[in-house]
Amino acid sequence: MRAQHPHTRPEHLKRNPRPLGHASTRQALRQLREQYRAFVAAFREAAAQWMRGDFSAPFALYSFPPRVVPRPPTRIL
Repeated sequence: MRAQHPHTRPEHLKRNPRPLGHASTRQALRQLREQYRAFVAAFREAAAQWMRGDFSAPFALYSFPPRVVPRPPTRIL
């Protein structure tokens, strides 16, 4: 058995695209993707409402509302 130095880099790297998810079956992967797309769509809708000033918009469990930076008051001349 040959010893391998831990700091050496491999000569060749695999350049495959990363998977969009890991699942044991194609059906489970399809369900995972559908659920993720629904989560993203719901988050984007709630975030759009939040950015318009509707702070009662419901966000999905385990998601966080975007940061809203208050604008300075407008001066009327």
